[in-house]
This record gives sequence, C-alpha cells and structure tokens, in this order.
Amino acid sequence: MPMKRRVMLLGAILSLVLTLIPLSMSASAAPTEAKFYLVAIGDNGHSGPAIGCGDSLIAVTTDIGSAGTTEAKISAALGKLFAIHDQYYGESGLYDALHNSTLHVDSVSVNGSKATVNLSGSFNLGGVCDDPRAIGQIESTVTQFSGLSSSSVYLNGTLIEDVLSGKGTGPDIRFFPETGHSVGHGFLKYWENFGGLATFGYPITEEMQENGTTVQYFQRARFEWHPGAAPQRYDVLLGLLGDIIAAPMMNQQPFQRVNASNDVNCTFYQPTGHRLCFGFRDYWQSHGGLAIFGYPISEEFQENGVTVQYFERQRLEYHPENSPQWQVEGGLLGTQVYNQTH
Repeated sequence: MPMKRRVMLLGAILSLVLTLIPLSMSASAAPTEAKFYLVAIGDNGHSGPAIGCGDSLIAVTTDIGSAGTTEAKISAALGKLFAIHDQYYGESGLYDALHNSTLHVDSVSVNGSKATVNLSGSFNLGGVCDDPRAIGQIESTVTQFSGLSSSSVYLNGTLIEDVLSGKGTGPDIRFFPETGHSVGHGFLKYWENFGGLATFGYPITEEMQENGTTVQYFQRARFEWHPGAAPQRYDVLLGLLGDIIAAPMMNQQPFQRVNASNDVNCTFYQPTGHRLCFGFRDYWQSHGGLAIFGYPISEEFQENGVTVQYFERQRLEYHPENSPQWQVEGGLLGTQVYNQTH
C-alpha cells in the first residue's frame, strides 16, 4: 500500500476512534446512583433517622441505571430494595425487614413535593417491630430525591400503614385518605346508605368511647351506636349536634317558639314550634328528613352573613354563590363540636 494512502487510512481510523471515545465515556457515565434504606437494629438513632423499636435507618448507595425522571428513579430504587431476599445485607450487619415480602412497583406519580406509589404483592414481616421498619425503609427510599418531602404508598389500593395496622383490609372497612381515618361495619353501611359524603362529610376520628357509647365524628355529624335502637339503620343514631351548638343561643329571637300553621311554602312542627320553608324544606325532605336532621329548633335567620336554620342534629346553610346542587348544605357541626369538646 502506498505510504500516502496508508497515512490517510490511519488518520481516518484515528478520527473514528476519537469520535467513539466520548460516546463510550458518556455511556459509562449514564448510570445513576440512588439509595435504598436498611435497618441498624438497636442503634437508637445514632447512625441515621430513628425508627421502630430503637433502631436507625441507614442509606445504602446503589446503581439504578439510566433512570431519568423522578418517577423512574423512585421505581428503580424501590426495585433494588425489593430485590433483596437476605435477612442481613452482605457483611454490613444491616437488617432488611422486607426480605420475606413480595412487593412490586405498579406506578409512581409526583405532584409537587409529594410522591404517590402504588405497589402490589404482600407483606411477610417478622413481628411488631418490623412494621415501622418496613414503612421507614420504603418511605425513605421514595422521598430521598430532590424536591420530595412526603409520600403516600399504597399496597393493593390501601395505605401501607393501614395494611400493617389491620385497617382498611376487610370488606366492611373503608379508609379515607382525605382525612386519614377509617369507617367500618355499621357506621360504614349507615354512611353509604343514608347520605354519604354530601350529608355527613369525611370521618375526622376513629371510633371512640364517649360517655359509655361508641361514637365516631364526621365533618357534619356524630354517629352513635345504640344496640337495638334502630335495626333498620344498623342501630346508628346521629348525635344532637344542632342542640349542642345552639344551646348558648336559645334565648335569642330566632329560637323562640312561633304560632303558625302549614301552608304551601312551609311546614309547621308543633314539637319544637318552628317552621321549615322553601329550599330548606326541600333539602330536608330529600336528604333524610327527621332521622338525619331532627326537628327545626329555630327559624331561618342571618348568621355571619349566611342564611341558616338550626335543627336538632344539624345546621342548614344557604350559599347562593355555589352551584345549584350545593346551594343548601349542612354545616360542619361534627368538626365544630369535636373541637369544642376534645
């Protein structure tokens, strides 16, 4: 081969090699590092965030490949965590509470500073101390990435905290992530069949004992369990929250009894001596009537610039600025009474 042609060929090869080197270097730099979290048992928060039964969470760095988006990074980091099936990680002595569990990432979404993760599979943990360890491992792995400060992690549609605590796992229990409380059994059936969200709002407590009665507070009501009192309504009665809130106002004019009779626009209720008229009457009749609201204990009047009327169990409010189906709504008496008494 002539010298000139050989030099040209070597030059072309060298040029090709130099062109490929950055690509090779770029490919080798593509993998991303992230962390998954394991447990230092008995470390008591000295080496990492304290969790569980006097333990610490410890970050372990891992390679998650070329994951680009935050969602992809979360999924990859959790995948690394869930792939560990040894009780102790190598020679580190770090414990993995999830080593016998079978978990898979179905989806990840990020909204602002919060990540929502949906998992499938099942937990198989080693005791009561493993519950906070497992939750800590998963949630810390999720929220490690820049810009994230909180997470909601679901297993088969239920928050992992409630899966492990036993809440929200049966057909007679429903967890409400909006307020972080569960409703079960007769209270849930009553909520579903006699008004739901529009009438009662979300639960704001768990079931609790109050003066010897099992009760649960909702935004607009207090459910009370009275065995044998109302079998057709799951033995659930509603607390007289309207009476409680109105007690300091009973000497005011709107609460004084009136002398009246029924007409086309109003119904007069002799037991309490008050009328129920127009839109409030329509709402009262169409949303459960006496069992849900009780009798009226006031006339309509203005309270804080809003037209209201008090009933034994509720306060109806007229909000003309709302869409037609929401112009009449119940007041947040459950929240109001709970905050006053607890």
